[in-house]
Amino acid sequence: MLGTPFESEFQLQSGTRLHLRPMDSKDYATAYEIFCHEYYRPNRLLDRSKVRTVVDLGANVGFASLYFATVFPSAHIWSFEPHPVYFSQLAHQVRRNEISKRVTLLNAAAGTRNMYCRISDEGRNSTIGGSSTENSFGACMLDLFELAGPLAPLDYLKMDIEGGEHALLADPRFESLGIAEIAMEWHDTPEVKNAKLACVERLSGLGYQIEIREDCGGYGTLVASRPS
Repeated sequence: MLGTPFESEFQLQSGTRLHLRPMDSKDYATAYEIFCHEYYRPNRLLDRSKVRTVVDLGANVGFASLYFATVFPSAHIWSFEPHPVYFSQLAHQVRRNEISKRVTLLNAAAGTRNMYCRISDEGRNSTIGGSSTENSFGACMLDLFELAGPLAPLDYLKMDIEGGEHALLADPRFESLGIAEIAMEWHDTPEVKNAKLACVERLSGLGYQIEIREDCGGYGTLVASRPS
């Protein structure tokens, strides 16, 4: 996998260039979800022109970060991606679109403390907690609150971190980030059996209005917005 080439390039009407791997990858479906279906479209009440700080947790190969660079023209984007292959493609996409000055790339996972961790190598379903005896890789985890605290209040947070969202939401420091809008996937885990309910209750308790955009049973997506 480490030597996988970028097979195709597409240029959208916005001018954004997308680099995709061979047809057997999920890049095509992911790009369609983000740019056509607008998987992470902001709430209509959010003033896109005033968004200054976007944090992309689980940036994968970079499509969401490119989307945010387009819909939030004045924003700086912090993109976290621990997988070495995906991070390489993410970095390539950012350079190719000449937005390096607007994107801070972090080859790391986001968590509640700084530490070294292992991540199961399951492509887009990789999770923190892999062991050295299975298909996994080592990665740095950065304390999101230590890093993002000086940036607060955050305008927009995207989370797609395969169950890692629960530790971040449960941390008492989460509220201090002052996030205006959150777009996230929830995932059932052995520790959190009903992730949808847990995430909705936590965010509602912090004063967010919740819009469920997709419910696939054990996982789904929602957008949480603070009333203006």
